[in-house]
Amino acid sequence: MDYRRSDNYKKLAYEAYIQQQPLKAIEFFNKALEFKNTKEAYKNIYLNLAQIYDELGQNQKALSAYKYIAENTDLKATGNYGMAMIYEKVGDNQKAIRHYKAAILIDPMYRDAIFFLANLYDIMGDTKEAIHYYKETIKVSPLDYMAYNNLGCIYEEEKDYINAKLNLEKSIEINPKYFRSYFNLGVVYKALNEYDKALEYYFKSLDLEKDFPDCYLNISVIYIERKDYIKSIEILTLGIENNPDATNLYYNRACSRIHIKEENLAFKDLKKSVSLNPEIVAYALKDTDFQPYLKDKRFLEAIR
Repeated sequence: MDYRRSDNYKKLAYEAYIQQQPLKAIEFFNKALEFKNTKEAYKNIYLNLAQIYDELGQNQKALSAYKYIAENTDLKATGNYGMAMIYEKVGDNQKAIRHYKAAILIDPMYRDAIFFLANLYDIMGDTKEAIHYYKETIKVSPLDYMAYNNLGCIYEEEKDYINAKLNLEKSIEINPKYFRSYFNLGVVYKALNEYDKALEYYFKSLDLEKDFPDCYLNISVIYIERKDYIKSIEILTLGIENNPDATNLYYNRACSRIHIKEENLAFKDLKKSVSLNPEIVAYALKDTDFQPYLKDKRFLEAIR
């Protein structure tokens, strides 16, 4: 059978996509579907269409393409996984769970389906199911540092610091360049009141990733608790240099500056924080650091 006409349109579609013309690519792929194709070609066309529709946020069309793949090709697990991702994206978590599980039932070794099912349960606050599926992820992917990291985070939230440390240390052992595991281990040590160890891991995290506002923030919290406001200001200033739109860094620097009576600079930081996130105003009005200044014109100007 002659598949040349379809092949020509597929070639045009690939070229359009490479040239960042996704709508043209869709047009050519759909044109290719008007002609005879091999089973493999149909599969690849629908996979490409699903991906492009997803990238463009055309969720219903992406779902239709993934449904075709699930029902008409040998990539049934992939089709169900794709549908799960789209359903999760649009907030239909129950359908997402159903299709993740369908993908896993078809292919019990499908790492991404297992991991993202765990992640969805984690987001939903179902820690029991999240832990179960992260452990299942590790069974099929023993060097999955992200699964170990996420497990560690759940255990930390549940105040199970022994298991939190074990999993985060394992994540670091597998991938010493994953900054989040160092950060999360810092969180664990902070919870255990081992501040020096917490700082050690926070700074290791920063060595790997400068554009991570939470790390600067957590370091500043330790310095503030130690009443070392100068160091707090220094680390927050460094954080702001690397993350100029990080609301909380400006806010914490404002609080630190208030303590050393750099009031004008403090209110300048507060004003910047409010400009980035107006919801900060409600927090500032209740913050004990600013209670003496509630009627101060500089404070009122900063939160206006």
